[in-house]
Amino acid sequence: MRFALFVLLAVPVARAADAPKSPSLPAPAGGEMRHDRHAELQWSADGSVLLSVDLLGTAKVWNPDTKELIRTHEPPKIGSVFKVLLSPDGETLVAGSRTGPVRVSDAKTGKELKSVKLPGNAVPLAFAPDGSELAVATDAGAVRFYDPHTLKQKGKDLLVPGGVKEIAYRPDSKAVAVCEAKSSALRVFDTKTGKALVSVVNKAGTSPPAVGGLVVYHGYNSPVWSSDGKLLAVHTEGRIGEPGKYCVFDAATLKERAELPGPAFGFSTDSKYALCHAYRVKDKGTGHATHLAEVERGKVVLSFGNPAGALKSVLHAGSARLARVRTEGVIEVCDLNALPEVRTIDAHPGANGRGSVRGLAFAPDGESFATFGGASGAERVSVWEAGTGKRAAGFGLPGVRRLAFVGGTDPELVTFGAQSGPQTRFWSPAGKERPSPFPEALFVPAVSPNGALALVADQKGVRDEFALSARARDTGKVRAALGTFATRAPEVCAFAPDGARLAAVFETGANQYALHVWDAATGKELPAVKPHLLWCSALAWSPDGQVLAVGGRDRVQLYEAATGKELGAIRFPFQNVAQSQRLALAWSPDGKALAVANAEYAAAVLYEVSTGRVRAVLREQGTAWISAVAWSPDGTTVAAAGDAVKLWDANAKTKPLWELVGAK
Repeated sequence: MRFALFVLLAVPVARAADAPKSPSLPAPAGGEMRHDRHAELQWSADGSVLLSVDLLGTAKVWNPDTKELIRTHEPPKIGSVFKVLLSPDGETLVAGSRTGPVRVSDAKTGKELKSVKLPGNAVPLAFAPDGSELAVATDAGAVRFYDPHTLKQKGKDLLVPGGVKEIAYRPDSKAVAVCEAKSSALRVFDTKTGKALVSVVNKAGTSPPAVGGLVVYHGYNSPVWSSDGKLLAVHTEGRIGEPGKYCVFDAATLKERAELPGPAFGFSTDSKYALCHAYRVKDKGTGHATHLAEVERGKVVLSFGNPAGALKSVLHAGSARLARVRTEGVIEVCDLNALPEVRTIDAHPGANGRGSVRGLAFAPDGESFATFGGASGAERVSVWEAGTGKRAAGFGLPGVRRLAFVGGTDPELVTFGAQSGPQTRFWSPAGKERPSPFPEALFVPAVSPNGALALVADQKGVRDEFALSARARDTGKVRAALGTFATRAPEVCAFAPDGARLAAVFETGANQYALHVWDAATGKELPAVKPHLLWCSALAWSPDGQVLAVGGRDRVQLYEAATGKELGAIRFPFQNVAQSQRLALAWSPDGKALAVANAEYAAAVLYEVSTGRVRAVLREQGTAWISAVAWSPDGTTVAAAGDAVKLWDANAKTKPLWELVGAK
């Protein structure tokens, strides 16, 4: 999928059916391009030239690859400049004025090639896609066509009853879309005959007269054609105080197909997707966001946010680059190819609009993952396609506390209930329940990764006294007795990756804990360890089964599984750690990194295990909390669950500067 050259950008993927991916946008490297912070930006058709034009008409021509300023074009002393256009080939500039002549100049040398006073206001202007024709508005409410090199008139005028606000050529140059200035209409004209082919009036209409009798028209502007000319999108501000949006029409009938965010917009070449840039109202003026949307459904699929505050941006097709003007006037160009990736899935939205995702797990093949969340007592489990973010299955399961995928070729989704709640249950990835050999009276807090064994806690008639055993998943038969413990049944427990050993943490007193490790086949216990932790809440085996990570409020302690020897500790950079009692741990598949998520800090931190150094902090602006973290089996993605599911590029070396806002 690539985006058409009309405006804006491409996010390339192999096939139209593939899931579009969302790159996060780091600060671009290289030199600096600077102009007024309110400057408008334009790309040449091939992306080799970038034009910036400020409010006074000063135009700067840039090489976006080298950040070199090619030429500065000062506005003329006579006649105000209201519009400056870059030709599609990037070779010439056309400047239109309401009071002075239209000027054509060489974009790279600044040499004036032609200057003619045309009848009418000469604003707005539009180049034909092939650069062979220039459309100019007149005071009389018409569109007139000129040769852009000689500025000689050609063809017939188009009569526009409500005056001309903006013009856009269809890709084949045989028709133009015109947004009217004195009404709320959009019209499409045949350029040869001058005949109006179709028209539509903005439903928003006009505002009531303000002080002095001023009437505000809420018409259409910024028209954009799809590459095949079958769709036409126009921006509308709506009434005062309402956010702007893009309306997508069938170009032949102007029947509305979808409404998407604005005010910048571009179609994919197959017209299935659109990339749109919009002001983020919830940020209260601090930033904008760029959205990738499915045109047919009118749904945003992915979004890039800009908390740093870009005032203007324009998206280029073909080269897949975004040019933006920041608040301090710096112009940046970000390449959207092969960049760190972050995606958001609004998995379990609550009544207040915020999600509540409390657990997640990847399937062994990495093609899907499961989540659970929702209001307490009304939890739901969902299975998602990892590549597309589409929900593959879902079912209600009140009381669920954790979940995991076990098994290889025929995996099972295991859901774990509370110690005094519903029993552990087994499901197919499609959400069909499979039989369990364990009675409801038994508490099953863990299942081995291969699905062969389960840890079972059997209450022995006395409160907080449990007999632990490793039992066969298929028959429930005891394989190894692990002992009786005068304490609560462990919830912080896990089988080793090969299923041969089992670890569990017991609370032995106020802020006192004991870590036990057993041979799952024989029940033989390895040396016990007493971690020096406040509130032990997480346990994870390294992929090779040699190291155990045990997490508390302010640190993660690492132990050699065979001997219980402490190998070191990773202390958190979290603030207010004393208030947090929830932690999540996950090893990378290669065992070189450890993802640690702290609930109140609302971030996942990737640590290099060998040095304890921070590799990356995965934190998105607006995230309230994180409850679970997991790596994809191939090690390329880190998933963090909280108010939504965030899928981050695991190879990102620094905190992403642009974060995903949300795909519903």
